[in-house]
Amino acid sequence: MLEHMPRPDIVISEEAMPILEKLAEGLEHRNQALAAHFFDELARAKTLPAQEVPADAIGLGSHVRFRDDTTGRDQLITLVLPEQADISAGKVSVATPIGIALIGLRNGARFSWETRDGTRHDLTILGVETPCDAPRLYRGSAPAVAHILCCSLLTPTQSCPALPYPSRTASRGRMRDGEDPDNHRRFHRGL
Repeated sequence: MLEHMPRPDIVISEEAMPILEKLAEGLEHRNQALAAHFFDELARAKTLPAQEVPADAIGLGSHVRFRDDTTGRDQLITLVLPEQADISAGKVSVATPIGIALIGLRNGARFSWETRDGTRHDLTILGVETPCDAPRLYRGSAPAVAHILCCSLLTPTQSCPALPYPSRTASRGRMRDGEDPDNHRRFHRGL
């Protein structure tokens, strides 16, 4: 077992950073401790233009193989947006403790992770692959997907002014209480 393992470097694209920050903001109302941890991880990340992010940096849509050095078990997961998560299919939300621990890491990184029951695990990234058909959101050029991500986290008080049509689900297409509609529109247009 590794003792006092240093935290590995994190690399995130400049284009993905505001999306991840919105996810962290959405967590603040449900789990303040997890949101604080997410913000801490984002704050220590090195941000680069998308075209300069190394191919083996874990991002949304990445397939990640890692080994639990504590148990010797290998796992393969895909890091996804919260609404796409399906643990039985190996799709892990970036807004979970393990998702937050993985985002931005690179192949070969070693880190410690604590489960909800307090059990500590030492993990090693064995491989990272981002399929060529992964949504371009992660490269900063898919406003419609960014809209779905942003609005899926907001409270159902108003329809999103960035949408020219009604949302399809109760949580999508909504703004937060007191959110400035112009800022909401700018968020969608800026991605």
